Amino acid sequence: MRTIYNLNDNWSFIRDYKEEYLAKDANLDEFKVVTVPHTYNDVDGACGFEFFRGKTVYRRNIELTAAMVDNRLYLEFEGVSLESDVYFNGTHLGHHAGGFSTFRYEVSELANEGDNLVVVVADNTYNDTVYPLMADFTFYGGIYRNVNLVEVNDIHFNLLDDGCKGVFVKQTTVTDDAAHLDITCDIVSKENVKVRLKAEIFDEDGSLLDYNYKEVETNSKNVISLDVTNPHLWQGVEDPYLHEVVVSIEYFNGVVDSLTIPTGLRYFKFDSQKGFFLNGKHMRLNGVSRHQDRDGKGWAINEDDMLEDALLIKELGANSIRLAHYQHNDYFYQLCDEIGFVLWAEIPFISKASVEDLEGTNAISQMKELVKQNYNHSSIFCWGVQNEIQIAGEIESTYQICSKLNDLCHELDDTRPTTMANVMMVPNESRWNNLTDILGFNKYYGWYVGKAEDFEWIHEFHEANPNVCLGLSEYGVEGILRYHNDDPKCKDYSEEYHALCHEKIWDIFAPADFLWGTYVWNMFDFGANIRDEGGMKGRNNKGLMTYDRKLKKDAYYMYQAAWSKEEVLHICSKRYVNRHKDVTDIKVYTNCDEVTLYVNGDKVATLKNESIAHNKVVFEGVKLAKETKIEVVSNTGVKDVAKFVLVDEPYADYILPDDGKKGPAANWFSMPEDMNVNAEAIEINHDYFSTYDSIQTISDNEAAAAAFNAVMPGMLGNPALSMVKGMKLRDLAEMAGDQFPEALLNVIDAALQKVKK
Repeated sequence: MRTIYNLNDNWSFIRDYKEEYLAKDANLDEFKVVTVPHTYNDVDGACGFEFFRGKTVYRRNIELTAAMVDNRLYLEFEGVSLESDVYFNGTHLGHHAGGFSTFRYEVSELANEGDNLVVVVADNTYNDTVYPLMADFTFYGGIYRNVNLVEVNDIHFNLLDDGCKGVFVKQTTVTDDAAHLDITCDIVSKENVKVRLKAEIFDEDGSLLDYNYKEVETNSKNVISLDVTNPHLWQGVEDPYLHEVVVSIEYFNGVVDSLTIPTGLRYFKFDSQKGFFLNGKHMRLNGVSRHQDRDGKGWAINEDDMLEDALLIKELGANSIRLAHYQHNDYFYQLCDEIGFVLWAEIPFISKASVEDLEGTNAISQMKELVKQNYNHSSIFCWGVQNEIQIAGEIESTYQICSKLNDLCHELDDTRPTTMANVMMVPNESRWNNLTDILGFNKYYGWYVGKAEDFEWIHEFHEANPNVCLGLSEYGVEGILRYHNDDPKCKDYSEEYHALCHEKIWDIFAPADFLWGTYVWNMFDFGANIRDEGGMKGRNNKGLMTYDRKLKKDAYYMYQAAWSKEEVLHICSKRYVNRHKDVTDIKVYTNCDEVTLYVNGDKVATLKNESIAHNKVVFEGVKLAKETKIEVVSNTGVKDVAKFVLVDEPYADYILPDDGKKGPAANWFSMPEDMNVNAEAIEINHDYFSTYDSIQTISDNEAAAAAFNAVMPGMLGNPALSMVKGMKLRDLAEMAGDQFPEALLNVIDAALQKVKK
């Protein structure tokens, strides 16, 4: 039988690489002892663009007994970022390219009784052939997930097939009345022998529902089937019922290997007109996206951290999660199986495609690992092949890679659909919209472009593409809890605008039954080294909760009131304590039918909850005293309170300072000191270059690039800009807002219009 030994403790680490550190007798004086999960970017990964990226070295000794050495031994790494080389007793075991999946090496022939040395070189240096290349999140380096030694009998389920477990439970047919499972088992041994393959399925009480035996030969893949009548179905968060599938290899009078696989029996479909159906019942997928990092830890999180994330999302009332933008820890997928979240799983083919590998070799490798390693997780309902990869423009090789990834997913798993997240500039009539089985769009109306009301676009798209299953894979705005505003506006970074924008967007989404799902960007603030805005460096602040998971923003309660079946009553803008206006509106997020307002103990009014999503009431024109206690009480007796203080002038700490008013694009250029701030627009001749051309188009022409650089020196060479080269310069300027004024565009046009195409 297999035994798993955890190897997380007693690693020696140095944030440096020298070949001499690989030697058995290397001098370890400058190393420090660390415990895995570990990242060397826990401090610098979320505080600015410059964070350490490079080769590092981890070393650990393993004591093996004679009995262990007589068996088969595998080193198992659940996640090393972004590339790694592993050595065992001086022998190079291999190179793994990709920071998010499990990989293993067999060390049976190299293992000695007694002391054995493992050396890992972890490297998060930029590599144009390993994804992700560039994205709006920090690429933390290190051995940031568990390391194990797996001991198995010579006869065992294959551990060297792209990091999977060698067993695939296919839900071939599932209905309300019956379920048929076909289980593929890949059994290996040094020499071919005959064994008995056994499969069993149990209910949650441990009662055996079906079993099957099969005589098979090792070093072959074999399918064994199970049937369940009147199955108890997995109903998502409503009833995440899990059966246990147990597969075992019997040899002579013993079990030599066995795996237990929790399995939720379910069937589902996506419909372009009516959305998503689980087990024949319509279910709107109300979701959030999740990044795995957190404050002070980066990606080096533990099971308690993952459980906390899952429970906070459950408390929100969400029933679905988009696990962006890479393969997450296997334990988190397990939690989602148990809680009942419907999952979107994807690979980090994001933002920028390789210019060296036009075949997508690494993207294909990571997709194989994602699907094979997570095939048995019943919570996963779709495979994501790309995120905003079109941001660099319409590139044929990139489209062909996505097509390959789409076909690969269907080849590896014909039970789940494919999906992707299109960047917001993709036109309604684009061929990209029909590449995968279902579709997501990343749209940021109300923040980067336009206004929240522009999300009425969903109806325009649906009318133009009635056969496309449309979802919203990302939408959101920045919200920083320090900033507050009586008249919230886009780019003020206030908690009030953050909540108001989500309100308006959800009012548009809620009645649109054709949407199969929507995913708030993001559940939690996260590290994004390329950012410097809102007075915070290295952070994306679009989360419904803060990076440390300690504070819930007002928008959290808006969605909770719309989605949760638990009673919700929350007074908005509680952190906006110091008020300079003596009359204000009191907004309450609630799913209760009626709410009564009390001001300093006096009853003011009772309002019915008549909002579109039945999630808020607003008491208008409430008079504040010098010190005011606000209390609200629902018709069911739930209460909430807030306190406000009148001050003479607007409270300075609540207002974003001018030097913090940076949009994301503003980080990518420096304003010319001698710019003509009164430059007027000129008539554009499209036979010549202009700001209506893409950054890539301008960059590719030597004369146009020179003319541009004369106005904006250094901008075209900014590394962060490389992932948005497909954008028109005018679109980039709109994202930057006031930091890229119309006058600057006019100055650039005057230069570019001298260069003929």
